[in-house]
Amino acid sequence: MLMVSLETSQIARKNQSQIDKLVALYRSCVGSLSRYGNSVRSMRGFFRLHGQPWPERSAPQLAELFDFLLELDIRWRLGITFTYTMNTDERGRRVVSLYPSSPDRRAGFSCTAPANEIRINDYNGTRANVRAAYQSLITKMATIIGGEANYVDLVETVVRIDSLLVSRAPEGGSVAVPWTRIISVLPGTTYQMWLDPFDKYHANGKGIRSTDIVHIHSPHYFKAMLTLFLDNVSNGLSSWYLGWRVVQLLGCHTSHEFRSLPETQTLWPQGRCSALDVHSHCRSFGQRLMRPQWQGFVTKVLLSPDAVFDVLGVVKRVRGTLEDRLRHASWMDPATRVAAFAKLEALRETLPKFFVFDGKTPEYERYARLPDLLVWGA
Repeated sequence: MLMVSLETSQIARKNQSQIDKLVALYRSCVGSLSRYGNSVRSMRGFFRLHGQPWPERSAPQLAELFDFLLELDIRWRLGITFTYTMNTDERGRRVVSLYPSSPDRRAGFSCTAPANEIRINDYNGTRANVRAAYQSLITKMATIIGGEANYVDLVETVVRIDSLLVSRAPEGGSVAVPWTRIISVLPGTTYQMWLDPFDKYHANGKGIRSTDIVHIHSPHYFKAMLTLFLDNVSNGLSSWYLGWRVVQLLGCHTSHEFRSLPETQTLWPQGRCSALDVHSHCRSFGQRLMRPQWQGFVTKVLLSPDAVFDVLGVVKRVRGTLEDRLRHASWMDPATRVAAFAKLEALRETLPKFFVFDGKTPEYERYARLPDLLVWGA
């Protein structure tokens, strides 16, 4: 189904406080902080785990609260993978130091994967050198994601990252971009769309199936993303959202990311947790077309009914971007392209009203019409 409403279990209820409503809406837009955390109660536990007080009742009026929630999400994903410290230097910038949370190999950057996993290592060096290179890059990444929380056109930013990575010339027959990561960088694409052209970027591409997990053990992958992100920082275009996306990609390389809050509270101090199905999560994550766009401007929408027009503008730009990419996708077979255009056309006709401001609908029911916009079908 092309269009579905947000999960009703995460929609704010009448007896919830204003902050509870905002958190519920945040969780519906961004997704749960842990794989099985489906309640505000779990999020309260997450706050306590990190020693953070529950926001004040006046918090929904603060424009930076949504960025604060994203920051907590970033801390969550860093914390369950690494032992970390986050301090402020004399210039007020965040400085992050990261250390693997467990001395064993799984605490590094490889996931315990099925037997048909394909491993690529285009970094010429020992395992220790690879880990050291990652350590440096990830520390740098975690430091810069605390930049200005300005609103940016996320569609253009994500497309630029995707274009930069995909256009990289193969190095020694290898590629620094796995298709399972591409679909999580650019919303609206699926693994089927990348299987056919993948052999252009990797010598073993023809042998990759949709059930395989591809791991790229190369610092060049994050270096390409960080270079573009640093450009955004210098131009005042950085955002907590973009940092959150980078950390999401980082988490896909670990065996510690997706587990419930109780599991984390129990297992995190011991640094042990079995690998879960990261691949399935990445596939479902890549099938969401508009979800990233909700994250960047939900605060504005909460504060002003007029911001609904901004939402519609983003929807239009996303649709236009995807249509343009489809027109230039010479590698895609005609049948797939026609089907993709048909789904975009259906999206044009079935967009619902985003909010209800008729003076009659209770406030806690206004957000029930927010779409999740699942696309390309399961």
